[in-house]
Amino acid sequence: MNLSSLGRRLGRHRRLLLVVGLTAIAYLAAMSRDGVQIWIVAALLLSTLVTGIFWPRWMARGVDATRQCPERATEGESVAFKIVLRNASWLPKYMIGILDRLPQSELRASEVGEISLAHVAFLGPGATESIEAAVEFERRGLFEIGPLSIGTSFPLGLAESRVALAGGRQSVLVYPSLFSIAGLPLRGTPKLVHRGALMLTQGAGSTEFRGLREYRTRDNPRHIHWPTSARLNRLMIREFEPMASASLRIVLDLHQDADVGNGKHSTLEYGIRIAGSVARFACERGMPIWLTAAGGEPLDLPPQPGDAHLASILRNLALAQALGVEPYPEVLLRVATQVDAGENVMLFWAGAPQYADAFLEAVSVLRQKGAHLIIFVFDRGSFLADGPAKADGRLVEQVAGLADLGVESLLVRRGDDLELLLNP
Repeated sequence: MNLSSLGRRLGRHRRLLLVVGLTAIAYLAAMSRDGVQIWIVAALLLSTLVTGIFWPRWMARGVDATRQCPERATEGESVAFKIVLRNASWLPKYMIGILDRLPQSELRASEVGEISLAHVAFLGPGATESIEAAVEFERRGLFEIGPLSIGTSFPLGLAESRVALAGGRQSVLVYPSLFSIAGLPLRGTPKLVHRGALMLTQGAGSTEFRGLREYRTRDNPRHIHWPTSARLNRLMIREFEPMASASLRIVLDLHQDADVGNGKHSTLEYGIRIAGSVARFACERGMPIWLTAAGGEPLDLPPQPGDAHLASILRNLALAQALGVEPYPEVLLRVATQVDAGENVMLFWAGAPQYADAFLEAVSVLRQKGAHLIIFVFDRGSFLADGPAKADGRLVEQVAGLADLGVESLLVRRGDDLELLLNP
């Protein structure tokens, strides 16, 4: 036991220790002096000590509780817990606390800590009481919560008695928190022509009528609009734009060196929130969407119809951990063999500096395959620093290199408002 935990334990029992000390002093004084009064004081202190220790144990016996809560929740949002408390004893119960084990932000992933859900001031013999408590899950992930415990320090608050109840364990999947996206700089995929309203790359696929303009040399005469030309007494030509639906592939970086920062303010958590929000944006608009990553296990979710696909993506994002050993550039090279020309590919770069050159080379390969890239570049220094980080010259060079490749990139720093970043 370290000194900090010992200090916390002594702090919780300071009243009990004070009464124990006073009782010992009173009995020592009574044995060294004549007189009845000092013995009466010592006996009163002893009875107070016995009552404060054993009465809470009687209060906690015969009380049972059950919890009802949803199997799914969202990070940072409150959910309703319903607790049913029953007193099977013939004695009334006072000042009963219900405690549960839930995930907390200061603990490591998959760990849970004990919190107080509710208190009941009085519970009569054989009585049942229902209580609702609002609980906020502070971290995404799959957690086994429980068991419930009953605790009371009635009547004197000298010592607390806790009883762990049988059962009460339940798994809760906590999805990452998402934000709204008004639009993304996507391009149409040539194989999805006439299915949407996004422009294709120049000269690709089918076209959609946009308007009229004056005829220019080398324009196709078949596109001349003769009724308008006769009315205006000059040649007018119909102008077209290639139009199509978009397809999107999200490639997460789950390499173990790519998770920088602590708690919610880490590159992994920012990337998970962005990926989930983009996935919801795409699914709501009927876009085919892939999710690819290489964490502890390879992840490759192909497009599926309906809301079940979004649910599957969010579930995998809720469980994602940066446990991968395959460098992100190698993942991108594998993706490059699968993408179609004109497909939108969203990347997340928070990798260690030693992989920077390989990452730029992989981006170049994807561009050569005709992919339209959107890259979120994370400022590792800002996630490592407690305050404002100094400008990273290497990072500036990387962003400049992406611009030279014709890639759209967004720089993400610790503390950024992600919704504002994607909706400028």
